[in-house]
Amino acid sequence: MCIRDSYHGITVLSGGRHTLKNLTINGHSGENICGVAMFDTRDNTLSNNIIKTNGVGVMLLRSHENEIVLGEIHHNDHQGIDLNRSHDNMIKQIDLQFNNGKSTGFLAANGAIRLHKSDRNTIMLNTLIDNNYSGILLKVSSDNLLSHNTLIDNHQMGIVINDSHRNRISRNKIEHNDTAGIQLYYSNNNQITNNHVAFNGVGVKEANCLDNVWHGNYIWFNLKIYSGCGYHGVASMSSFIGNTITGDKGDAIYLEQGANPIIRKNNIFDNDGAGLTNIDTTVSVIADQNWWGDPAGPGANQTVQGNVTVQQWA
Repeated sequence: MCIRDSYHGITVLSGGRHTLKNLTINGHSGENICGVAMFDTRDNTLSNNIIKTNGVGVMLLRSHENEIVLGEIHHNDHQGIDLNRSHDNMIKQIDLQFNNGKSTGFLAANGAIRLHKSDRNTIMLNTLIDNNYSGILLKVSSDNLLSHNTLIDNHQMGIVINDSHRNRISRNKIEHNDTAGIQLYYSNNNQITNNHVAFNGVGVKEANCLDNVWHGNYIWFNLKIYSGCGYHGVASMSSFIGNTITGDKGDAIYLEQGANPIIRKNNIFDNDGAGLTNIDTTVSVIADQNWWGDPAGPGANQTVQGNVTVQQWA
């Protein structure tokens, strides 16, 4: 059943296979009030709509296999798109700007796109610019694909992964976000590959994580606030292989609190700080087969600091 009402702009309840297309839905503001609210439904399509100045742009609760494609979602008080316990949905080619992201629930941080306990969703080819909190936030959400999105000038992080596992974050352009480009907390077995991460506060950061794979990322000129480092590892053990880190304001790689990633075959050069710093004296970090900006290895272009062993270099 699809209802147009004075509370939410449009409410879709149970059933499914509705199409909402070429609509402008605006002015339904207030806490937990949505432009489009979808509850316990599946296989609906939202296409080429303009959804603005609502409390939440689009909310899916226990709703699966829906498509939100094309269109604009902007200037909403909270999230642009909010998925809660919703699986196997597609969010594609949406322009999300100026969503305020005020938190009303489970987490102080927020995102223009927020997933909570939502798995196997695809978020791709979206543009997320100048949202008041983060661009995309995953909380207790696993096996999702985030690919080919553009995240620029968001006021916290570009992408946040919190207590979420086995997600794939690939080929995104992540620039000029105030705090960090990509940040992971308590999240394991994620694949972060071939992303372009530049001009953020910190390039990428993970804390209390295991077995994430960072590969093929280009991380450069991160310098706005905090240390400006390329990769910041805190109490984490992941694989950092085949990435390029250059031009960052601080250290290329900064490790603390027992962080001990596999560091291999990276290109590390021309950063303002050290190439690799490990401040935990109880952990010996091995860096193997990396390029340090000079054929002689670390020293001339990039130094290493702390309890670090360098084995071979490219």
